[in-house]
Amino acid sequence: MRSLGLLCPHAYCVMQLATVGDGEMLVKLRNPNGHAGWRGAWGRASPRWTYELREQLKIDSEDAGVFWMGWDDFLRFFAEVTVCRLVPHMMEGREFGWLPSAFNAGQAVAVDVYARTQIEVTLHQEPHRSRGADATPTLVDIGILVLKEESDGRYVRVASTERVIDHLVHVATELEQDGYVSRYLIVPLCLGQLRSDAPRKFRVSVHSSQPIAMTSTPTDAATLARAILSLAVDTGKRTPLLSHPLLGEVLCIYQLEDEAGICIVAENNSHFAMRVEVDASEGANGPSEGFISTRGLLVSHVSLVTAYTRSPISSI
Repeated sequence: MRSLGLLCPHAYCVMQLATVGDGEMLVKLRNPNGHAGWRGAWGRASPRWTYELREQLKIDSEDAGVFWMGWDDFLRFFAEVTVCRLVPHMMEGREFGWLPSAFNAGQAVAVDVYARTQIEVTLHQEPHRSRGADATPTLVDIGILVLKEESDGRYVRVASTERVIDHLVHVATELEQDGYVSRYLIVPLCLGQLRSDAPRKFRVSVHSSQPIAMTSTPTDAATLARAILSLAVDTGKRTPLLSHPLLGEVLCIYQLEDEAGICIVAENNSHFAMRVEVDASEGANGPSEGFISTRGLLVSHVSLVTAYTRSPISSI
């Protein structure tokens, strides 16, 4: 790719599609750096350009970063296309922070709301590179939890996504305003980093229909744990394991399974502590990282018994 003038890894803007001649499709691209570079077919110096085509597509009036490429070459050299959704009627804010790791529970983004507002949240993760001659960026699991702070200091789940192993994840929801101001937390959910001593950064982009205030804030382990429990109980598959004629369902299991792995939560509705064990040595979703397990866990109410996520994967 570099011999043909393309930077790698690098992002280019797709600006236009055009059909020329006998139906050949061309793609108009722009290098944000302002230098076209492409020396392959339909590059600026390509002999395929006729005077009529140059006039039709106005290539001589473009800035130095714009170039055209044949459709076949586009499919050959570009692995991914991201479609940007434009929301000009909404305001945008961005915050940066750290995902959970072996050092701490990471950071969240606190959002203060002064009126009912529609928001769209996108969480991006920083890919790390594996070492060696064939180094490639790697991705870990990410998800979003949107929590509302109640007057007594508790947090309740407002919206969430599944965990995915991807560059980004997105959720849209509505935030209510109680009193003068209401506070919400946007919590990045990542379990694959909990044993890692190489912290990763995240970026949160928020589009809102009303003015809001945003700031990065440390997440304590208790808040993160309660958020995971709430997510599993609200959205996971519920299976009663133990019942009593008088007490009803005494012990229930919630299994939250998604693309990135599995979380298993036990709920004890009795007045007695119960021991719950889970054997997750053979994961259905492949190799696991960030494995959390308290074998023989004594469950007095609601507890996370075990959780695992798939190993980091290449982003290429």
